[in-house]
Amino acid sequence: MIELKNIVCNLKDRELFDIKEFTFENGHSYLLKGENGSGKSTLLTAIIGYGDIVKGDIKKNGKITYQPQEIYLYKKTPIDNFKISHGDTKLQEELSEELGIAALLKKSVDVLSGGERQKVAFIRSISSAKDVLILDEPFSQMDFASRDKALKIAINWQKKEPHRTLIIVSHDAIDEGLFHHVLTIEDKTLKKIS
Repeated sequence: MIELKNIVCNLKDRELFDIKEFTFENGHSYLLKGENGSGKSTLLTAIIGYGDIVKGDIKKNGKITYQPQEIYLYKKTPIDNFKISHGDTKLQEELSEELGIAALLKKSVDVLSGGERQKVAFIRSISSAKDVLILDEPFSQMDFASRDKALKIAINWQKKEPHRTLIIVSHDAIDEGLFHHVLTIEDKTLKKIS
């Protein structure tokens, strides 16, 4: 569970958001949408405790795994990237097969396409996630079929354990019906659309 109270972000020239109260409940999945620059990524980084431009009270329990928009891969192979996450190696193998990168696992990450790199980062994140998984634009460079597979993998991860929470930020046209809640940052506040 992640509880937000009186969360305010003021940039030099404007107030980005002012969220009075919101709770991301255990056992739920959330899709966070909104215009560019509305503060979605800023809110996520505040939740994980990074940065100091957001003020307010954030309470969280459980281990949070966060995959930022700008992914970082270690300059070796996908397998090396998986090893550092200490994730479930059997799951990493299965997901590599399912997402079509099994033949690339021993290649340098430098030769991978943007979508292939996102798949490596996604597998690394989901295979090590325990309680809360936050993915910021995780599918933006994947092809449609891979995006749909990865989304279903993320939703199934959340459903597998009753305490798990999934938060995905996306501008992609993805199936909102798969999520318990669809949110947006609009008029400087966090609103439930559904």
